[in-house]
Amino acid sequence: MKQVEEQPYGPMIIAKIVLISFAILVPAILGPAFSWVHVLLPLLVFYYLCHSDVESGRRHVLYGTALGLIVAVFSGIIGPALFSLTMIPAGFTLASAVAREESPALAGLRTTLVLGASWFVFAAIIGMANGNHPYTLYLASLDQGFDEILDQYKSTGNMPQETLYLLEQTFAQFKYWLPRLMPSLLASITLFVAWLVMILGNQLLSRGSGVGPWPNYKYWQLPDRLVWLVISGALLALIPIESFRTTGLNILVVASVIYCFQGLAVVLFLFQKWKVPVMMRMVLITIIVLQSLGTVVLAGVGLADVWLDLRKMQPPKQPDTKDIT
Repeated sequence: MKQVEEQPYGPMIIAKIVLISFAILVPAILGPAFSWVHVLLPLLVFYYLCHSDVESGRRHVLYGTALGLIVAVFSGIIGPALFSLTMIPAGFTLASAVAREESPALAGLRTTLVLGASWFVFAAIIGMANGNHPYTLYLASLDQGFDEILDQYKSTGNMPQETLYLLEQTFAQFKYWLPRLMPSLLASITLFVAWLVMILGNQLLSRGSGVGPWPNYKYWQLPDRLVWLVISGALLALIPIESFRTTGLNILVVASVIYCFQGLAVVLFLFQKWKVPVMMRMVLITIIVLQSLGTVVLAGVGLADVWLDLRKMQPPKQPDTKDIT
């Protein structure tokens, strides 16, 4: 795609550098409630590398990162700031995907793998430094949290024995399955971050230059052969051996998230085809996403699209620059 030439100096360059530092520092300073700001970092990196020439984009990222780390050192928040840096390779990977003219599916896969590898390496380094792996500590904290909640219910003395027994059984199931499904839950978070950065980045580039690297999100399609991921997961989950069953369930969780993305694309396409008002689209999408049953329906729609081709369309030759809603 065509890149925009920039002057080497100016307020816009300073603003770009400050934004990178902002994305590094805000989650570190304000804590978990602002962890969503992490998404801005790969998004900014991707946008800078694609919107301007690559060398200028790299300089902006480098200077912004250096500024953020300097502030983090003097503020005593270097640890959380270093975690923010694990988001940067994802932005470079997406920009590389654009240069290679990769499909959204391939670009998303590569970005997810790079982001997951960055988190894995960071956790391994922290584990070696502290003597305890963050993954193990997180599972232990979840287990302890369930026990504390159950103890609080028991200490009240007002709960019927039947209800207390049911609660104990429910918590026991959570404590049993959460550690076994945690790999797929973490993989789903990685997929979601990569997907969100791709959509927002594509939208920003489309609005800025009129041409995005990929078609509008509602035209995105997963490879048909990916359905074998669902089939293999289901077959493994049916084998009455715990290791196979756990592996199959993890595969099914990841596959359901992937097909949720396709299901949402199908829904957005049909909303536009049926000329549903924009405000109503936003309300309906919010309801669907926030409802647990809604996400199951989205995954089903995405999977059905593989065989039924619900959109009955050909992707446009030129990327659609309209808003995804």
